[in-house]
Amino acid sequence: MADTDENYILDAWEKRICPTCGAIIADERAYGSGRIKDGRFCSLACYGKYHEAAIAKRANEALTKARRKVN
Repeated sequence: MADTDENYILDAWEKRICPTCGAIIADERAYGSGRIKDGRFCSLACYGKYHEAAIAKRANEALTKARRKVN
């Protein structure tokens, strides 16, 4: 098993497995940003689940910024 998240993502990319659920991924069925460091997933649901905390943080920052512009 990989010792860090980054190594885990890289290992899963090379083995063509979804880091969230462990499913084998065919190239034409891969989801993600296209960057190796972000990973490759079997579905958008797995991508979202794996990156949930980062996605929520970016959404909260965008909401905060938008609220500041309104006030």
